[in-house]
This record gives sequence, structure tokens and C-alpha cells, in this order.
Amino acid sequence: MNLVYTVGEKLHIRVERLLVTFVKGRIEKHKESSPQDTYRSVWNVLQRSLTFRLLLALTPKHGPRRHFRSRTHGLLLKHIEGYRGSLHISVPENLRILIQKSDPFLAVTFHDGFSHLDKVLSENKRHYTRIASGKRWLERLSRQLDPGPYAHIVGDDALSLIAVRHAVEDGHAICAAIDYANRKGKKVYANPALIGFANRFKLGIVFVKTNVTQSGNVELICWGPFRDVKPEECVKMFIQLFNSVGVTRVKLAVRRYNETTDTRKRQGKGLTRRLQVS
Repeated sequence: MNLVYTVGEKLHIRVERLLVTFVKGRIEKHKESSPQDTYRSVWNVLQRSLTFRLLLALTPKHGPRRHFRSRTHGLLLKHIEGYRGSLHISVPENLRILIQKSDPFLAVTFHDGFSHLDKVLSENKRHYTRIASGKRWLERLSRQLDPGPYAHIVGDDALSLIAVRHAVEDGHAICAAIDYANRKGKKVYANPALIGFANRFKLGIVFVKTNVTQSGNVELICWGPFRDVKPEECVKMFIQLFNSVGVTRVKLAVRRYNETTDTRKRQGKGLTRRLQVS
């Protein structure tokens, strides 16, 4: 299939290639160092680099990762060999307690392009079921880390609801990003349906955000657990909490899939459609 790009898209592709080349060049200078030392050294260099900031400003910005720190972290995470596996993630006490217990709970996030919550769950040998785009997500997750036998992926299909119910019975953590895109691919909506699902199964609900600090460290911020909450009000609260700390921000409207026509065709089917009644 021949792809036809606009002038603007061609420019973005060229700038992104220049950006990656620039970052790889800085990483190459530290190839004899450990992945952690390389990350720290290159992070400090990029923080001071006007060239890097200019290139980053000229590339497209999508979702919560549009902030300088998140985008820098994402580039280094992708291009420093061996760093992803050795990455240390700070986990708050309320989330740590839930992970250590065997009771099921729902962990809600917004898309950030990272798999840091999955990494924490897998490293703690906690079985979890992620509601996502099935095989595509699993392949991506396998490229980013070794989830071992602990990651269970549920796609958006007719059997998904049954699978999630079984996962709850087995004591899994249930993970899902509840923001979704309009027809243009921009994340503008947040679906409250899973909150209603958690209420019916009496699950504790936590909201988790990945934050990259000024020094380049990664931390998970967690609110909850909440129980028996009104779905729409709960998601509105999550949006406010997300925007109250850290450096990334979102602007989302609370809408179920069946309340808007401004979505891609594949959405609104399968599991999420079966969760509309809360």
C-alpha cells in the first residue's frame, strides 16, 4: 500500500528522524556506562540542550505525553538498550498494599504511552487482566517488558465480559485506560462504564497516573481505593485529580460510547458496549 503524506506530515517525519538521531548520538557517547548511568547522564544533557528542545517542539504532540519530561523519558526509554528492564518505579503505599493482597481491584488510567503499571504488577508477581486492544497490546507489552505469566490481556470482543468476570473471581487486578479517541484520533472522551462494573462486583477502584519528575525519576501516583461511587462523578473526579499533580494534563469529556457518534468505528463494540448499563 502506497502512503501519501502531506507537506506537513513529511516535515514532521523528517523532524522526528532528526530528533531520534540527535538522542541516539548522545546515548552513543555513554555506551560503556550502565543503562541507569546512561539515562541519568543523557537526561541531564537533554535538559540543557536548546537544539533538543527545538526539535521536540516541532514534533507532533499527542495526549498526556506531550509534556517535555514525559516525551524525553519516552525517547530514552525506547533507545537506551537494557534500561527498560532496570527502570526503578516509585510505588505509593496505597497501591503497594493492594498489589500485595489477593483481592481483586480495578486500576483505572488514562493513556500515556507507557506500561509502567504493568511493569510494577509483573515484577511483584501479581496476576492482572488488562482490558485493551487484544493481541496488538500484548505484542507491544512483550516488546517493552517481560510480563511472564502474570499479564492477561482481554480484547474488545464478545467473550471479554465473561473473561473479566472470571478474572475477578480469580483475584486479578483489572487494569484499563478509560479515555478514548474521536474520529480524528485525539483522546477527548473518558468512558465511565467500568466504574459501574466495579460497583456491581464491589471492587475497590484506584486511579493511577505516571509522573516523570524534574530529575527524570518515574513515580506512580495513586488515589483510592474508592467504592460504590457514581460512575460519571467518579471519572470527573479522576480528571481533576490527574490535572492537579505532576506535569501532564488532559482535557476530557465524560461520555459513554453510546452517547457520542464522534468515535472510530471499532469503538463501542464488545466489552465496553456491554458495560453501558451501570
